[in-house]
Amino acid sequence: MRLHLIAATAALLLVNNAASAQAPATTPAAPAAPAASTPPGTTTPRATTRTRARTPAAQAPAAATAPAATTPGAAAPATTTRPRSAAQLRNDQLMRDCGAEWRAGKTQLQAAGKTWRTFLPECRARRRGT
Repeated sequence: MRLHLIAATAALLLVNNAASAQAPATTPAAPAAPAASTPPGTTTPRATTRTRARTPAAQAPAAATAPAATTPGAAAPATTTRPRSAAQLRNDQLMRDCGAEWRAGKTQLQAAGKTWRTFLPECRARRRGT
């Protein structure tokens, strides 16, 4: 597996080096004249696509740059994630409580041979029962 990875990396480097060797050493001072059918100041779609693919700003979703369709003066939501369910919130609280219990008695619990992995199911069962 390691040999395949090394061979693939070497092949990729060879292709990149060959492509850069074929590219002109200097860039032209002015871009080539656009085709007669394109208006001045525009580029062909292919060149635009290449440029967009290289820029990180173009990879951002379009919705992030579009204005929000809310009423003026309304505050934008802090997050776009779905609210947590009641079961998830109970689990979060249970994990906080069991974690606090573990930290409070960690040395005694470890002396008794318990680990977090063995303590957590016991704590969950004990807390659900109360």
